[in-house]
Amino acid sequence: MFEYFKLDKDEMIYSSEIFYYVIPVYIIIRIFIFYLFEVVTRSYSKRYSVTYKNSLTEKQKKDWTSKATSIFHAILVTILCIPHTITDIVYRKSNKDLAFGITKRRVDVLLWILAYLIYDLYMMIRISGKKVSKAMLLHHFVCISAFLLGLYLNVGTVFMASFIINELSTPFLHFRWYLSRMKMRDSKIAFINNLIFAITYLIVRGIWNTYVFFVLCKGFWEFRDGLHGNSVPFGIIACLPLFALSHLLLNYYWLYLIILQVIHPKKTAPDETPENSTPSSPTIEATNNEKIKSSSKNNTKNEASFNNTELEGITISNPSTSSNDVNSVSSNSSTSSLNKPKEFTPLLKTPQKPKSYSNN
Repeated sequence: MFEYFKLDKDEMIYSSEIFYYVIPVYIIIRIFIFYLFEVVTRSYSKRYSVTYKNSLTEKQKKDWTSKATSIFHAILVTILCIPHTITDIVYRKSNKDLAFGITKRRVDVLLWILAYLIYDLYMMIRISGKKVSKAMLLHHFVCISAFLLGLYLNVGTVFMASFIINELSTPFLHFRWYLSRMKMRDSKIAFINNLIFAITYLIVRGIWNTYVFFVLCKGFWEFRDGLHGNSVPFGIIACLPLFALSHLLLNYYWLYLIILQVIHPKKTAPDETPENSTPSSPTIEATNNEKIKSSSKNNTKNEASFNNTELEGITISNPSTSSNDVNSVSSNSSTSSLNKPKEFTPLLKTPQKPKSYSNN
């Protein structure tokens, strides 16, 4: 991509004009590529996917195409970054190359990442609105800020690109969602996919990120004296390890959730995954009962059909609710007077005095 700069070496230093004018153009073009891929996915899904046409809500259809775009992006950047990542990290000449190096090949990968992060951030807000995961918002803002800072300062893109190998686990995460929607959550394919997802997540996001962060901090410490003489203020450069640390801690948090699920498995909603933007609520059953009481018959039918799709094969029970209470609620909700308050105990009734009749 940057061959027209006529650089003799892989190392590159570009002017502010390139940062302000050329790079935004490439980002916009690649955002359009992701959008075009999503449009094509939606078109083919409507034509060939029975699950997409008959079993999904409107929100889930948006998730269907959005996750397909995420898989496309993950495969693309993983293929682009793996050869250079192995060379940069494993066969590096010094830690300084990792901490402060910037190369045109890594910049090209980062531009793909930036384009997708901006596009995905827009899609998350569009699909989930106020229910979007705060952890995912933090993840996107941290990555976008770190990449833009590194590109603007001409520093750190080698170590930033080394984190892109994290995307190796992303397709298996989304496959879990697709298999659940296709009613294959308990199949052997789903079991194998879950196993591969857990292993790849542990390796590329747990172990690998820890190693890269250690090498980065070591490089900053060894060459700390040279940082103070740099044209870029030391306080700004020091933000790069902080961005890396926040990214590492977020992945530790998600890894903790995965390990907790393996040790103490529980039945959860298919959408409840570390990287999902709309985690399920543990009080969803009580919420649905309130909706049934306060809605009309048509809304009740729509809500029931949505829950059957969203929580298929899932049983969430409230231990404090007895079977008699459940039967009482279901019988009351089936009557025509849904909006009227119910009297569940005779103590609420006002006793009536017997009438006395006098003989004339």
